[in-house]
Amino acid sequence: MMGKPIQLFLLNGRPDGVAIAELSNWTGQLMRIPRPRLPELSHRKDIQSTGVYFLFGLDENDKMMVYIGETDNVYKRLMQHYSDEKKEFWQEAVAVVASKNSLNKAGVRYLEELFHRRAKEVNRYKIMNSQTPSGSPLSESEISTLNEFAENVILILGGALAHKLFEPINTRKVVINPVDNTITQSPTTPSDDEESDNIIYELTAKNNRGKAYGYPTNDGFLVLKGSYVDLVEEHSPYIPAKVRLLRDKLNDDEILKEDILFRTASAAAKFVFNGSVNGKIMWKTPDGRTLNDVERVDSQRIQAELDKQEEDTDEDDAL
Repeated sequence: MMGKPIQLFLLNGRPDGVAIAELSNWTGQLMRIPRPRLPELSHRKDIQSTGVYFLFGLDENDKMMVYIGETDNVYKRLMQHYSDEKKEFWQEAVAVVASKNSLNKAGVRYLEELFHRRAKEVNRYKIMNSQTPSGSPLSESEISTLNEFAENVILILGGALAHKLFEPINTRKVVINPVDNTITQSPTTPSDDEESDNIIYELTAKNNRGKAYGYPTNDGFLVLKGSYVDLVEEHSPYIPAKVRLLRDKLNDDEILKEDILFRTASAAAKFVFNGSVNGKIMWKTPDGRTLNDVERVDSQRIQAELDKQEEDTDEDDAL
């Protein structure tokens, strides 16, 4: 896949302020707006047009939340949400518009439904919409154009604005059968990846009561649906409060019903093992190597490659 340059303009020169993101030769524009900065943008005509928008926030357990909407005037609608006490959750908005106000009502209704459906399928964020968008009937050519527009929005949201709303957590599409502990993995996983990128790690519960499965991702460590979580004993006093809350939500069901992403391998290990443990040591490959072992081998291999490059450079300089 070819790379795409994303242009990011910081409106007031601050990394935490208003930012405009665009792609070359594309009519769309995304504007990231921190909630406190919204009243300052009343003079901007580019967001006083037809478009879609996202409201982002965090719940009390740091779960990402999003509201997805469409409107004839994005700025006016955002100001309505700004003063709406029922929409207090959001701290950042992303407005999506097009040059020359080229998005029409039918188009943004189609995009709203598409974004809502895709976000629900991925299930990475808690969706705050109380109603499911209905979309709008369009011609085949209009749908094709809007689908391409949507893919660019998704690319910029995740690539430049740090909202992975549409990126699946289980990118490798690994499925665990808890009955016989068989593992299946999507055949679309690139075969030329490093071996460490294809490993599924295991963590065995106390007294060999069951196994949990997971793997490192770009966002942390993913514990897979179908994993065994040790709930036999009371929560260990040595596990973090947020981990205890997640365990409470299982309602004594020891087999995970969904993939759960953790910031670190150790947090994931504490969740399934119910104790203060080192995830780098507890998570192991099927042949017994720890996550720490695998990462150390990767580090040594990379260091050897860097040393070789340095040697080659020295030889070239000597010629």
